[in-house]
Amino acid sequence: MNPSPYVLHRRLPKLLAAFCVPWLLLSLPGTLTSGDWRLMTLPVEALLLAGVLMALPLAARGWLVWPVALVAVVAGGLQILDQGFIYFLGRPLNPVLDAGLVPRLWELMQGALGLAITALVAALLVAGLAALLLALHWSVAVFANTRAPLAGMVVAVLAAVAWQAGGPVTAHTSPTVRAIAERGVEMIGERRAFEAELAQDGFVARLPEQPLARLEGHDVLVVFIESYGRQAIDQARYFDTVEPALEQLQDSVESRGFAMKSGWSEAPIIGGQSWLAHATLLSGLWIDNQIRYQVLAQAEPAMLSHVFAEAGWHNALVMPAITRAWPEKTFMGFEEHLFADDLGYTGKPYNWVTMPDQYTLYAFEERTRTPEAPPLFATLALISSHAPWTPIPPVIEDWSEIGDGAIFSQWADDGDPPEVLWLDPERVRQQYTLSIDYVLRTLAGYVEEMRERPFLMIALGDHEAGAIVAGADAPRDVPVHLIASERELLEPFADWEYRQGAFPDAEGRVPPMDRFRDFLVEQYSR
Repeated sequence: MNPSPYVLHRRLPKLLAAFCVPWLLLSLPGTLTSGDWRLMTLPVEALLLAGVLMALPLAARGWLVWPVALVAVVAGGLQILDQGFIYFLGRPLNPVLDAGLVPRLWELMQGALGLAITALVAALLVAGLAALLLALHWSVAVFANTRAPLAGMVVAVLAAVAWQAGGPVTAHTSPTVRAIAERGVEMIGERRAFEAELAQDGFVARLPEQPLARLEGHDVLVVFIESYGRQAIDQARYFDTVEPALEQLQDSVESRGFAMKSGWSEAPIIGGQSWLAHATLLSGLWIDNQIRYQVLAQAEPAMLSHVFAEAGWHNALVMPAITRAWPEKTFMGFEEHLFADDLGYTGKPYNWVTMPDQYTLYAFEERTRTPEAPPLFATLALISSHAPWTPIPPVIEDWSEIGDGAIFSQWADDGDPPEVLWLDPERVRQQYTLSIDYVLRTLAGYVEEMRERPFLMIALGDHEAGAIVAGADAPRDVPVHLIASERELLEPFADWEYRQGAFPDAEGRVPPMDRFRDFLVEQYSR
């Protein structure tokens, strides 16, 4: 028997309170990440859920409470994760690809915040999920225990009509969950598709008779600059700081009599997963997800480093962020590996950043690019511009003072810690700008300190910094700076519309990063 209107009226405050739980869960994530409060509309999924529960026969309701609450938590959680990925990484969630990022996220947080705070965050997350599940269970139970089939049918029908009419009732969760599922299903076939693409590469068969002969006797350095994307130059808020640093880099190049050109390249990713960009440039294949990376690592691919090794270069990989065993290093084709423990740094780490970039470049010059070393092909990662972007050391003018890096300890605790800094997105952006400024000025100092050995340097961003810095719709473009001991070494890049100096042409071509391998071999061989 239905309750009288008077009884239903008395339950109305409780029903409204119960409705607020799914309403906030399904509407708040998109509102917070976009800053657009117009997204705080009535979610049709929550209205339909409330209406159907009140309209169902009483016998069918009791066993639905926990399953419906659990499904709602999963759907809401997926939407929150999806919004988080878009906000921080500039791309949506893919469950097949991103499950493997959990250990890396733990390592990043532990390096930036410390083990105790990271464990506390994890515990709070678990507690929050449990509290959310209990709150949803209560909410679902309130509607399930309200015997009002007519009112429930009216709510469900009106919600559907208002949604179709484009009123204040919208659906964000169901399309999001469906899109996440579709992306996951699509990735299941990615492995087989990429294996076929890899088998058809044919790079070895296309090698010239004298590969890379035009670079004979030259060191070739590929220097990845962490989180250095197009927005560092395009957005005035960043460029006001970055412009003087680029001018200093250009002045340093000219003072040594070197040549310089700059342009753009399209990275395979945005916001993170730098190893995918490294693999893309070296393999000549588009590695934009972890499945492709895993297939590549197992396939003995023809990497750019292999070509240099066969042509007589000594290969070195300098990755100061790697602090544990890295089995994938074997497929990259390098003979010498300089990781965090191999560089001799005795100073304090800078949160996640194991050592400042100035020390990395100094150690590379002292340990590997020595006067008696054979011609080198080296790939280096500069990581001082990696999140959390605090603290940032000064550039030491006298590089002879760097020594074992202990000098950097005096600045390792400067400024606010990440857990304070990241409460204010605007301060995060300011610190990002300062980190790019530091890396570019460090690179300028390195150019001034480099030994007199013929060389070609390709310094480029690995990816854009992510939506929190670059914005939600930023392209994947990254700046590329070419520096060489002789001007003629840069002539081939005129085809890519790279122009003289440190500032890329805003309207210039944006070749994808996977073109570098074939382009270098084609242009510098005989």
